[in-house]
Amino acid sequence: MHASSTRFQQAVIFAAFLAFAGLGVDAVGRAPGALLFRIFLTDGSTLVSYGEFARVGDRVVFSIPLGDALAEPKIQILTISESLVDWTRTDAYAAAVRARHFAETRGEEEFARLTGQVTAALNDISLTPDLKRRLAMAEEARLNLAAWPSRNHGFKAVEVGQLVSIFDDVISEMRVEAGQSRFDLSLVATTEPPPPVELMPAPDVAASFEIAYRAALLAAEPAERVALLRELSASIAYAPRSAAWALPLQRRINAAFGAETKTDAAYEALSSSMLRTAGTLSARADVRGLQGLIARALKADAALGGRRPGEMAGLLAALDLKLDETRRLRLARDAWAVRLQAIKDYREQIVPPLQQLARLRRWLDSIRDLAGPEPRFLRPLDDRARVAHLELMTVTPPAEAQAVHGLLSAALHMTRQAASLRRTAVSSNDIKLAWDASAAAAGAITLGERAVDELQRLISSQPTR
Repeated sequence: MHASSTRFQQAVIFAAFLAFAGLGVDAVGRAPGALLFRIFLTDGSTLVSYGEFARVGDRVVFSIPLGDALAEPKIQILTISESLVDWTRTDAYAAAVRARHFAETRGEEEFARLTGQVTAALNDISLTPDLKRRLAMAEEARLNLAAWPSRNHGFKAVEVGQLVSIFDDVISEMRVEAGQSRFDLSLVATTEPPPPVELMPAPDVAASFEIAYRAALLAAEPAERVALLRELSASIAYAPRSAAWALPLQRRINAAFGAETKTDAAYEALSSSMLRTAGTLSARADVRGLQGLIARALKADAALGGRRPGEMAGLLAALDLKLDETRRLRLARDAWAVRLQAIKDYREQIVPPLQQLARLRRWLDSIRDLAGPEPRFLRPLDDRARVAHLELMTVTPPAEAQAVHGLLSAALHMTRQAASLRRTAVSSNDIKLAWDASAAAAGAITLGERAVDELQRLISSQPTR
């Protein structure tokens, strides 16, 4: 009991000393500068990220500064492929930047809070009479203490390691007092600081523009590349005349921007031409032609260096949809060709009723106009319409011609009705019945004309989509 109590006193004094020393150095921390991360590329070069970068799928998104990175630079969002990045060096550098930022802002304050908590824990442990309870409290405090550096960017890892060592000694002595000889390997100190990483100075204005230019050439999205090149060109225009680096870089930027503009125009022309041709081929139901057009589009993309994958993906998707539409149209037209033959056969079968209806037209005109015909023609009119209707009923129409068949049947039926009403009107000298006969004759004429027109439309039409 005496030995562990002495150790507790030493630990309390040491913790208080660390808290006092930390506050004496900087209790509130220094004002932080800009957080400049470095993205190390596999080719050995680096890019600058103004603030944290983010990995999204197979891309890296970050903000690149233009101009003085420590002042208020212009910021441009950029996306590059994650395969270009050396992640071991990039992640280590990012951890070092975060550690320095923590040390310059909240580090001393958080460490002072930790040492205060350690002091309080040690006092609580020393005042606890039950040995097993004291031992459990000491082990819990030791584990929390050992985990603190990893949760706080390795800050004060050496000092925390010294506190952990004191706890280890105290815990060992308490276990001896409790009659325990086993030492839990989980209590071994894990507060070793990470390997040091030397942080690079912020790039000057010339280096900032050079890095941004190289980043633009690596952009995964053409729109971001063009936007960054345009912003670089505009920003360099304000560089001092004495800046020897500005004019050569301006020329390179303008050349790259011109190449991107030319590429955009080439892909826009390619897309417009392909979609226009696809519309023509689809209207003709030319499946082979569309398949060849897609092959030509892929060949044209390869000739342009495959520099616009997004635009090509959209174009190919549109062409695939057009191809699917054309295949459906081709099938519909082939199916219609089969049905069309059935309609033509039907037309040949109903030639006699159609001709009979046409020959009866002059008599129907007379009934419609209340101008005849002579009574001796009314009975033959009825008989011929009846025979024509019987001939029509012997024909079975295809599904597409059902409406035509119904119109013809109704026209012949109304022809007979017109003849019958006219005959009755004549025998009774009833003008009202004559008008009824006129209406029936007009209906027969209209229905017959509609039947002929609909049949012609069926034969001359074909699916358009």
